[in-house]
Amino acid sequence: MPTYNPKQLGEPEVIREINPTVLFAFLQPFEGYLRSRGLVIKKESRIDNTAIEKLVDILTNPTMKTPQALLNAVFYVEEMATPSAADLLLNAAMQAGMPFDEEGKHSLADIVMQVWLFDSKLVEAQHAWHTWKTPRRMECFQAANLTGIAPVAITEERLAQAIKDAGDWFAKHNRGRKLFMTPRFVDNEIQISIRRGDPFSRKSTIDDDGIDTITFREARKDSMVYCLNDEVLMLNSSLKSAYPIYCRIFSKLLYDDPNHFGLVTRYTLAPLSELGEDALSPGEIDAIEEIVLLNYRVRLGGPFNSYIIHGADDYFADLKWRGGSFQAEGSLDRATFRIKYRHVKAPRTLTLYAGSSSSYTRDENAHYAEQWMVLRDFVMKTGARAAKGVNKDDQAVASY
Repeated sequence: MPTYNPKQLGEPEVIREINPTVLFAFLQPFEGYLRSRGLVIKKESRIDNTAIEKLVDILTNPTMKTPQALLNAVFYVEEMATPSAADLLLNAAMQAGMPFDEEGKHSLADIVMQVWLFDSKLVEAQHAWHTWKTPRRMECFQAANLTGIAPVAITEERLAQAIKDAGDWFAKHNRGRKLFMTPRFVDNEIQISIRRGDPFSRKSTIDDDGIDTITFREARKDSMVYCLNDEVLMLNSSLKSAYPIYCRIFSKLLYDDPNHFGLVTRYTLAPLSELGEDALSPGEIDAIEEIVLLNYRVRLGGPFNSYIIHGADDYFADLKWRGGSFQAEGSLDRATFRIKYRHVKAPRTLTLYAGSSSSYTRDENAHYAEQWMVLRDFVMKTGARAAKGVNKDDQAVASY
C-alpha cells in the first residue's frame, strides 16, 4: 500500500551514492523548508556527511509543514528505485530526449532523480503502469447499438479536459479537485489509470498518550478499460456515485458524445437457471479443465428485499449426493464459479452479477473464461440498455 516511508533515502549510504549535482538540484526547490529544519545547502560540495545525516533525519521525520511536493518527490524515488522500474523509467526518459551519461556510474536512486528533474510527469506516468493491476470487479457500460467506429484520438488537450471535468465534479462533491489520468494502449484495449489526489494525504492525530503524530493515507485509485473488440467500457471505483460521471466523461473523451455509453445488461444468469449443470461445460475450450458452481443468490423480493444464498464446495456434486434437483426459487442475481485451467496450479474464482458487473482475475487466462461465458450465453449478445431505475445516481448525472 503506497505511503510515506522512505527506506532507501532513509539510508545515508544510498544518498552518498547519488551524484551531488543531481541531489543538489533535487533539493533546491525546498531550500527554504530545509533551512527551517536546520539544513543549509548552498553548493553541491557542501553536501557532506553531516549534511547527509541531517537530510536523512528530515526525510524520515516529516512534519505537517513539510511541503507536499517534497513528500511526493521522495515517494516516487522510493517507489521507482528498483532494477526493473528504473530500467523502464530510464528507457522512457531517453526516448523522450533526456541526456544521460551511459558511461557513468549511477545508482538506482540517482537515475530516478535524474528523470524526475527532467520530467516529473513522466515518472508519475511510469509509476502508474509499474503498479497497475487490472481490478477483478468491473462495471460495464456500452453503446445501445454497436457501431464498429474507432474512438477519437486521445490528445493532450482532450485528456486535460477530461481531467478538468472529473476534477470539477469531485470538488463539487467534497472529494478534492486534483486528479491524475494516464492513458495507454495495450493490445485491443485502451487503459486509463486514475489517481485522485496526491499519492497520499497527511493528517495530524493525537494518540491515547497525548502524543501528536502524523497519519498517512493512500490516495484513491480508479481504473478505466475500454475493449475495442467488444466496444465495452469497464470501470472500477471505490466511489459508486462516480460511475455515471466517469461514463459521461469517457464517452466524451473517446467518442465526443457524453451520452455514447450507458449502463447495459451485459451479464445474465438465465443459462444457469435453464440448463443447470450443463451450463458449466467448457465445450471445446481445451484450456479449461473444470468449472464448478460454488454458490448463487436468489432474490425473493418483497418489502424487505429478501434473498437466499445456496452454496457448497461443489454445489451440483452436493446436490446429487443429497438426491436433489436444481430448481431456482426466484430470480438469480449472483453466481460464483471455480475455474480450473490446465497447466495452472491454483483454481480461480469468477463471480457474475446479473446486469453489468463481473469479478475475476483478468490475466492471460481470463480470455478462456470469457470464451466460456460467451459460449454459454452468460454474456448478452446485444448491448441492451438497462431498465429504467437501475441507475440510482440520476441526480449526479443530471448535475454534471
